[in-house]
Amino acid sequence: MEETEAFSEIVPLAMSDLDAVYELDQQCFSEQVAFPKHLFAYLLRSADCLCAGIKDGNKLAGFIIVQAVNVHKARLITLDISQRYRARGLGTRLLEHAHNYLKERGFRKMLLEVQAGNRAAIRLYQQLGYNYVRLRKKFYPDGTDALQMEKML
Repeated sequence: MEETEAFSEIVPLAMSDLDAVYELDQQCFSEQVAFPKHLFAYLLRSADCLCAGIKDGNKLAGFIIVQAVNVHKARLITLDISQRYRARGLGTRLLEHAHNYLKERGFRKMLLEVQAGNRAAIRLYQQLGYNYVRLRKKFYPDGTDALQMEKML
């Protein structure tokens, strides 16, 4: 039997999603890199953040958090897609949603950092028009390097 591809629309995330967001982040990243629960609580409450997700029924399949840096620039804080739902276009949908949301509000640039060895994520970002800016040595708490990338909106 084929798994459903009919995911719900992209929805805003709220404090009621805190546990699901935290658990998915723990699955997506190593213990050293995953965010603490209190940081997600802060981000979900922040007026300067876009927190959006895609659900399969009641289960969170993926989410994105973007934070304003200033009135023209935003930063991708995290993009998490459950292993079960990868390679189905959810990351693209969430990023395009964020791009449109930001453009409508006058933002001109989005920045992000991605682990230098995460080829799938780097490929996704490049396909969506992100360009390499610089290497950030030992950017992550576990000592891994990050590529900083940006996209003009």
